[in-house]
Amino acid sequence: MNKSCDFLDKWLFPCPGCGKYFSGGGRKTFCEKCIEKIEFFPANAVRCPGCGGIQDNPLALCTQCLAEEPRLWHNALAVMPYAGFGRELIRKYKFGNFPALCRPFGTLAAQLLEESGLAPDILIPIPLHFYRMIQRSYNQSALIARQISKYLAIPVMADVLKRSRPRATQASLSRHDRHRDLEKVFYLKNPGRLRSRHIMIVDDIFTTGATLSAAAKIIAQAEPKEISVLVIARAVGYKKSLLQVK
Repeated sequence: MNKSCDFLDKWLFPCPGCGKYFSGGGRKTFCEKCIEKIEFFPANAVRCPGCGGIQDNPLALCTQCLAEEPRLWHNALAVMPYAGFGRELIRKYKFGNFPALCRPFGTLAAQLLEESGLAPDILIPIPLHFYRMIQRSYNQSALIARQISKYLAIPVMADVLKRSRPRATQASLSRHDRHRDLEKVFYLKNPGRLRSRHIMIVDDIFTTGATLSAAAKIIAQAEPKEISVLVIARAVGYKKSLLQVK
């Protein structure tokens, strides 16, 4: 980046996390102080392929994933735990009408995907129902997917996976009711475009995985080569997360 572009970034794009101006490209990432405040998963930690969180036992999946329905994807990546300052930023992005946070979140997700060695052919964000889209004015998962696409040049197909009806507020539901509420909530449009492709589903928060499982179940009907999952945050502790993702 040349000096003039750096100057424009510094004064036109403050850090989306704290609002302060800094040199380094505020439109793409957080300032160093905000990055230091975010709790990331340890770089050398073994990750659970079911959720992207920490693997806490010698089995194939972590304890939380073993308590849920079988995962229909091969790999899962999560940028951070849903906790602390990172949780505050995600809530600001999702519920605080602050879509600009898609840029730093998308950049962090793209960097994690690049480091993972996974090479998806298509990114599919979890869709919002029409009514929820009107309320929120943007699909937070779709914005993140598009930012990843800008970084890694992976196509986004936001029009393939559709939502047939709005869902209940997931934070108020039990594990069983979450899965039941999501039955037949998704459908595919032109599924032939997914056949024999590596599909990566993109979402913001992974709690029980019920939403991602419902989406993966429908996508699997299109006979893709592989399904993977990428989320910004993995909720730590199911009972606590029911309250946190409210």
